[in-house]
Amino acid sequence: MKRYGARRRAQGARHRGKSKNKKGTMKISNLRFEIVVFIEPCALRPVPRVIFIFSLEPCALRLLLHIFKEKLPVWDDKKHIIIEDPPLNIALYQPEIPANTGNIARLCGAAGLRLHLIHPLGFKTDDRHLKRAGLDYWHEIDVRHHESFDSFLCSEEGLASQIIAFSSHASQDYTKATVKRGDYLLFGKESVGLPPDIKGRFSFYKIPILGNVRSLNLSTAVGIVTYHYLNRMGCF
Repeated sequence: MKRYGARRRAQGARHRGKSKNKKGTMKISNLRFEIVVFIEPCALRPVPRVIFIFSLEPCALRLLLHIFKEKLPVWDDKKHIIIEDPPLNIALYQPEIPANTGNIARLCGAAGLRLHLIHPLGFKTDDRHLKRAGLDYWHEIDVRHHESFDSFLCSEEGLASQIIAFSSHASQDYTKATVKRGDYLLFGKESVGLPPDIKGRFSFYKIPILGNVRSLNLSTAVGIVTYHYLNRMGCF
């Protein structure tokens, strides 16, 4: 009965989403390694975390990492596609919530758009929520990083004339904007939007709010205007 009770408790722990670990050993060139694999619960798929317990020379550790690197998710902003002529560009000014940026990045991958992240960010690019929202699609996203808003403007000649900005305080609806291929859709921080010095330089548009809420979620707003403009441009 005790064994059965322990088994039931273990099963209950797994259903509650608690981490579990597996241990194994590997023998390479008469050297013994212990590998501990922690499986992190995830709503969509398990994410493995591997820890090597070793007392070996660096070359042996490099060998193990080479064996396992193809089996683990690798998040590297340097490894992504380059889109030469995107129909639209999405620019996020100092985004604060990693899950929002991850969802927007996934949208860019689905629509073939280029994503611009204007620093400073409110999170690190290796944040687990950011990566989880993007899932396995990061290599399919063209991501460009900019140290500041001024460096963003200088990254391409004539970029300022292609910016269409959005704010919940704008007077015109987003359906009134004239959008051309290659234009930049600029969105501000989740908490305060775009600063006044930027608002005075570009045309601003809003998404109508029909209920008693202050604003839409950033990733929702990006999805609404992006696919509306893509449809208007004849992309689908």
